[in-house]
Amino acid sequence: MLSVQYAFRRPSQPSPTGAIATGLGLAITIVGLPLLTLVLAATRPLLVFERGLAKALLGTDLPPVAVAPRGSGWFGRLKAYWTDGTTWRGVGYLFARFPIGIATFTVSVTAYSVALWCLAAPLLAPLGAMDLGFWEPDTVLGGLAFVPFGVMALFTAGWISEGMAAMSRGLISATVR
Repeated sequence: MLSVQYAFRRPSQPSPTGAIATGLGLAITIVGLPLLTLVLAATRPLLVFERGLAKALLGTDLPPVAVAPRGSGWFGRLKAYWTDGTTWRGVGYLFARFPIGIATFTVSVTAYSVALWCLAAPLLAPLGAMDLGFWEPDTVLGGLAFVPFGVMALFTAGWISEGMAAMSRGLISATVR
C-alpha cells in the first residue's frame, strides 16, 4: 500500500509503477485464489480415478475417499479444500506422478524394445538394419548371436516392469491415504 501512495505523491514520476505493480499483484490474488481452489477441488476426483486405476492395474487395496471434503456451508466447503490433508497429499502425488510416469514409461519401452530388437536380429541382419559401430552383422547367423541376449533381456524387462510397478504401488500407498 505504501508503494501506491508513494507512486501518486510524486508528480515528477513519469508513470505510477508502484500502483501498477500493486494492482497486478492484487489481480493475480483475486483471480489466483479461486483458481487454486478449483484446482484443489479437481484433485479429489482425480484421486478417485487414480485409486481405481491402482486397484485395477497394480492390485492395491486403498480405502475409499470422499469426492469432496466435509464442511458446513458454502464457505466451509471451500475452506475444507485448503485445510484437508488428503487433498494436499493428492496434489503432491499427482505432481510427483508426472515425472515418475515419464521415467517408468521410458525405461519400460527401452527395456522391451532392446529385447525385441535382439530377438528380431536374425530377420534384421540380412536387411542391413543392424550397425553396432564395431560390428555389422549381415547374415542370419550373425543375427542369431543376439537371440540369447534378447531372451535374457525379455525376462529382465519383465522384472524391471514389476519393480517399477512395486514403486508405483509404494508411492500411491504412501501418499494417497
